Parts: sequence; C-alpha cells; structure tokens
Amino acid sequence: MNSQKNEFIPIDKLLENLENLKNESLEPLAVLLACGSYNPIHKFHVEIFKITKTYLEKEKICKVVIGYISPSPQLYLDEKYPKEAIPLKHRIEMIKLAIKESSESSWLDYTAWESSSPKNIKAIVDYHEIIKNLSEFLNKNVKQELKGRKLEVIYLCGLDEILKTERNGLNDLEDYKIAIVERHLKDSRTTSTSMLCKTTGFIITYCKSEDNSGTKVCIRFADYSAIWKLIIVIYTSYY
Repeated sequence: MNSQKNEFIPIDKLLENLENLKNESLEPLAVLLACGSYNPIHKFHVEIFKITKTYLEKEKICKVVIGYISPSPQLYLDEKYPKEAIPLKHRIEMIKLAIKESSESSWLDYTAWESSSPKNIKAIVDYHEIIKNLSEFLNKNVKQELKGRKLEVIYLCGLDEILKTERNGLNDLEDYKIAIVERHLKDSRTTSTSMLCKTTGFIITYCKSEDNSGTKVCIRFADYSAIWKLIIVIYTSYY
C-alpha cells in the first residue's frame, strides 16, 4: 500500500470503500466535493450529497466512493460575518458530528485543506485550486488501490455559488464537472445558469411533490457550449 496520510485530507474511508468495491463497479470513480461557510452546517448540506450520489449511481454515470465537506477559511468568515462567525475548530467539530449522525457516514468526510493549510493564508481560496489539490493528492496517494483507474472530483454546490462575484462564479472550472443542487422556487434562477457556467455539469432542481411523499428532482446537463438541457426527472423519497 503506497497511500500516505495527510492531516488536512483524511483518506481512511476512501481506502475502505475502494477495498470494498472489488470488481463490482465498472463505472468511473468519483469524489464529491462541497465548499462553504458551514456557519453552522445543517441537514441540507449533507442531504445534497445523498441526492447527487443517488442520481449519479442510478444513471450509472459514475460510482461515488467518497464525499468531502470543506469549510471556508476563518479569515473569510470573519469578514463576512464579523459578529456571527463560528470559530473554525467548532465548525469542523459540528461537521464531524453531522456526518457521524447521518446515514451517509460511511462515505462522507471533511477536508481542512482549504481552511487550515499553511499554503492558504488568505480569505478566499479559488475553487480551481481546491479541486486541483484534492484531485492530485487523492490520485497520487491511493494510486495502488485504484489499480489503474482514476478518481474524478465533481464539485457540488447550490446555484447561489455560481452567482458569487468574489470567486468569479465557476468560470475557471472548465476542466471539471459540477453538480448544482437547487431547491425549486417559483422565482428559480435556473434559466440563467447557462450564462454563468462554462463547464460540463449537472443542474439538480428538487421540490417536495404535491402529496408531500417525495422530492421531484429535475436534472439538467450542460455540454461544452454551455447549453443546459433537461435530461431526466426522477422522484425520490428522502423526506
């Protein structure tokens, strides 16, 4: 085993899940990554991982082997919420607890590289830098366990993330896939998404069904020309 531990990116769950895979999955292997303030983390932050994993695996697009929650640096929160910012160590502990108490704890983890690495002494770390670092680290350090395969990092976020001007939306993620999970609202801004994101990705819009027995999920796919196309509507029962 050639894997190496990293204090900012835990890989124990990933190694265990890769070992349990054996030869049961021929789909591409994927890692879900979500960044945010998590001030504090709540149920929906965990739920979007479950929604996305379920869809990607049901449609045999890929096999999700790990999901990482990445809290923002303290400098960013102190500027954004000068009176309400929760200290990083407490946010991380709440993330750990939320994962532990969820039904997805076997494949969900957190990464503190964005918030704690000495390389990131700044308020805002570029999405591209976060994803690139995670992808390179994981593919290098679990290379033997991958047995010639590659892990693809899929960035997971809400529609509000691509509207943020301080990180230039997601325009610099042209080499990565993005899963955008958005709660369905009457004034949904989903129609403008194609103007804000240039990459290949998915838009997942969901709302509770009329009989309140499930969640309606509308999936949209973006090709390289940034044209979003409705490809599937599914019903789930997460609530």
